[in-house]
Amino acid sequence: MSLLKIDGICKSFGGLKAVDNISFEVQEGTIHALIGPNGAGKTTLVNMISGIYSVDTGDIYFNDEKITNVPTHKLVNKHIMRTFQNLEICENMTVMENVLLGFNINMNKSLLKCSFQFESIMDDEEKFTHIALSHLKRVGLEDVAYKLCGDLSYGVLKKVEIVRALALNPKLLLLDEPVAGLNGTETAEIAEIIKEIASEGVTVLLIEHDMKMIMGISDNITVVNFGVKLAEGTPAEISSNPVVIKAYLGEGSLHE
Repeated sequence: MSLLKIDGICKSFGGLKAVDNISFEVQEGTIHALIGPNGAGKTTLVNMISGIYSVDTGDIYFNDEKITNVPTHKLVNKHIMRTFQNLEICENMTVMENVLLGFNINMNKSLLKCSFQFESIMDDEEKFTHIALSHLKRVGLEDVAYKLCGDLSYGVLKKVEIVRALALNPKLLLLDEPVAGLNGTETAEIAEIIKEIASEGVTVLLIEHDMKMIMGISDNITVVNFGVKLAEGTPAEISSNPVVIKAYLGEGSLHE
């Protein structure tokens, strides 16, 4: 069953067509990779799915519900979460504080409650802190929960971003280059985290250039180039597709 359906969407910036009539489906509970050269339209696609960019034409469906041009905050309420290509971390805050930002939508902080139900607010904070600690523990970050993010390595902060995205129990997790700039050990750790997330029933749409990782963890792959869909299939099908090899992978690129 497809959880996410992209149906002929297009996006132009001035005279440049960044995404041109792309369609594909992401099956529920799978890891679906979106690959292609820089400038191919991958992040633009994810920005449209997550409500950051408007869709010019075409439609997007989530769980059979049309979500074309639905605002980002409403998509979060539907449990669609994402990370970004560049870190979006508050470095002057602790790891815990950054993760708790992900719970903010669930925290009842109305003026009335702040005035008359302070104890209930504290109960909420305690509950979310407990959940945040459990997420941090699963990725090995419980020991840095109360350290300032500005004092931590880039690789650790990549994990913090993923944990923050998990805060609202996502049904669909959009990951934009989660291992960019990481070394081999850090990449392997993130790959294991992504596999674990998917094994728990979260559907993952993943943008990444690390082909070894992509081929190792993806169930399906969509290849885009110059804003159009070039190919789609399993890792085995994509790695042996001559059109994809010529346009993007290159001979021997999977064996580097």
